[in-house]
Amino acid sequence: MIKQTQKFLIRLLEQELFTVLAILIVGSFGLWTRASDTATVTMNLTVLNPGGTITVLTPNGGENWTVGSSQNITWETTGTVTDVKIELQRSTGGSWETIIASTTNDGSYPWEVTEPTTVQALIKITEVGDNTVTDTSGAVFSIVSSGGGGGAGGGTYIPPAPAIDNITPSIVVNRVPVILDITGINFEIGVYFRLNGTINLQNPVWISPYRAQVTVPTGISVGTWYIWVYNPDGQHTVWGQPIQIVVPQYDAIAQDLPETIRFYLHPSETGQITLKFTNYSNQSWDARLKFGTVEPVDHNSLLYHAPTWSARNRAVNYRVTAVGYGGTVELPLTVQAPLQSGTYTDKFKLVLDGVAWLNMVPITVEVIVSPEIKAPPTTGGEELFYDAKFIAKSPNPRIVTGDEAELWVEFKNTGTIPWQSTGLNPVRLGTTHTRDRVSRFTHSTWIINNNRATSVGNAVVKPGEIGRFEFKIKAPTRTGYYREWFGLVAEFKQWFGASAEARWDISVIRRTANRVVAPSTGGTTTPGVTGLTSAGGSAPVVSVSDTSDLLWQILSGAVGRVMDSIGGLLRSWF
Repeated sequence: MIKQTQKFLIRLLEQELFTVLAILIVGSFGLWTRASDTATVTMNLTVLNPGGTITVLTPNGGENWTVGSSQNITWETTGTVTDVKIELQRSTGGSWETIIASTTNDGSYPWEVTEPTTVQALIKITEVGDNTVTDTSGAVFSIVSSGGGGGAGGGTYIPPAPAIDNITPSIVVNRVPVILDITGINFEIGVYFRLNGTINLQNPVWISPYRAQVTVPTGISVGTWYIWVYNPDGQHTVWGQPIQIVVPQYDAIAQDLPETIRFYLHPSETGQITLKFTNYSNQSWDARLKFGTVEPVDHNSLLYHAPTWSARNRAVNYRVTAVGYGGTVELPLTVQAPLQSGTYTDKFKLVLDGVAWLNMVPITVEVIVSPEIKAPPTTGGEELFYDAKFIAKSPNPRIVTGDEAELWVEFKNTGTIPWQSTGLNPVRLGTTHTRDRVSRFTHSTWIINNNRATSVGNAVVKPGEIGRFEFKIKAPTRTGYYREWFGLVAEFKQWFGASAEARWDISVIRRTANRVVAPSTGGTTTPGVTGLTSAGGSAPVVSVSDTSDLLWQILSGAVGRVMDSIGGLLRSWF
């Protein structure tokens, strides 16, 4: 009888070990929640693949391995992994090349690094015979030429690979040299740029590690060109959006203008801005040059300003010396707000009257007219001023490349002037450190020039009240750790002080696929439990969030399974 009991216990543990453990865990929580009628429990169970797991240790992101050097690829495993396959990817989304099809799972494999070089390498390790047990480097590492030195154990300093975030302008004519303004990361002195990896861009100027300027020479063939950026060691990346090189006809390019020019005015009030254009046409600009209304062409504008417009569809008259190809003109545009409050939008382009409309992107002018909100009267000569105190903000976000997130911040009005969301001096949240910089996290909902995230959400925030600013951000395409600063500004009036600033430390990560895990026994989904799927599904985390009644349902179901197993074993004895 004793031997039979021992055999029974051994067979029970072999067949129902997971169930017994589940009873112990769930039962402990169930007894605890029964102590309170109002208890609610949230429990997270991580279900590991019963076949085992693999975790890549090195390279796991950021390493520089030299071609020809010997490096150890290391990993760790759980479970019963016997042999592993090691693969290499040299470009994001590219094919995988096999380093070794099968090697003993001893946690390390010596590899002589091979060409070609890359800054986007990844290692993948998979159990031989089971593709669901696998892992990939946490981030990219670099394979550099033998002249660059430096493996995992040290050596000559290897400059980090540079990368481009933005290039302006994106349309370039081939008759005159054109300066490109390029932003990105790791722009150290010695970094150089090429068109399609073959034509050097000239006169590089390193403004900061994040900004450089180069010149496109004349005579480049018309077409689509990609910008390659190199560090002195030869590592390079390619900006994914091309520039266009064109032959001008009647072309004009606006300089340093936003897509939309906005004025916040009161009825009958005027606003003015100086517009700069470069002549890329084969026609000199003279007194025939006008700034005319379009969409539809030559319509009468509601923004007409009689003293400066020659007609209701001609906003600017050019009366200076003729300007030839490559020359720049400055045109002062004045608009007058209509008498009725509201939003008025018009579009304009340059026209050589009697010759042609110039080929250019239309300039959009938006005038927002609202009655003035007066500051309350003061007594005793009280000074009117803007000021604010930080109250609270949303947590630091962690975003996948290209995804969006919503942020908010609250400030208390500690000045004597009410904040308004519209009007002559709307209070907005602008980029700081430095002020008016272009943010890497610009979203399409932002207001002006990629440096105004939002206006105060309240229509009016009186002194002593709290104003809330809500806005969206969009992650750049490059992973990394970013710090973004924003501060309050009374538009067209003044910036607030340091007490009216907030910052977010933002982690941008790459998108990863969920790992495949084994389904629950029987391939069914437990009612009320999210994340545990039937056969063929995948869910690495089981989340349980319910009252103690759900826990007792799970416990009673598990006990029933054990009792069924005991009954089956007893019947097999007799």
